[in-house]
Amino acid sequence: MNKYLAVIMMIIILVGCSRHRNIEQLLLVIGVGMDSLDTVNEKTSQHNLMLTHQTLISPDRGGVSSSSSSPYKNIVTKGPTVHEITRNIALKQDPLFSQHQRILVFGETAGKTFKLDSLMDQLARDNEIRRSCLVFVTNGQAKAILTIKGMDTPPVNVIYDLVENRYRTNKILPTLSLGEI
Repeated sequence: MNKYLAVIMMIIILVGCSRHRNIEQLLLVIGVGMDSLDTVNEKTSQHNLMLTHQTLISPDRGGVSSSSSSPYKNIVTKGPTVHEITRNIALKQDPLFSQHQRILVFGETAGKTFKLDSLMDQLARDNEIRRSCLVFVTNGQAKAILTIKGMDTPPVNVIYDLVENRYRTNKILPTLSLGEI
């Protein structure tokens, strides 16, 4: 009887790692920017959307080994909906891993062109994106904020840390997380 119990326990323990993913094969998303494009999709007759995913580069991929390279990479994709864009990324490269996403930035044109609930629908349904992700709106393009040159740290981390300075100035509005929206 104890032998059977031991065999059953071993099977349960060994099966636990069957869906593992190597960290070197994941694109760790730390921030997403959404912008509206001037082009119109022929299928839906709606404006196209541009997503900028800021991902960390692992040292195994040659990201931070040299001093001239950046510790992050921006992946810019275009399409009619957030759902279609995120699914098409997996066809071209490693899948996105959004559980470490810190911020979501809406460009001014995206907020005016699209309804906020249509942009947020896929993000709210996606169970990988954490609800504590901070949401921002910018006057210009979100892509421009996520592509600041000459920084040792990813721009997402700088933006996230600037929120801590809220008590020093009244120009920083209270933060809203994805879960609060």
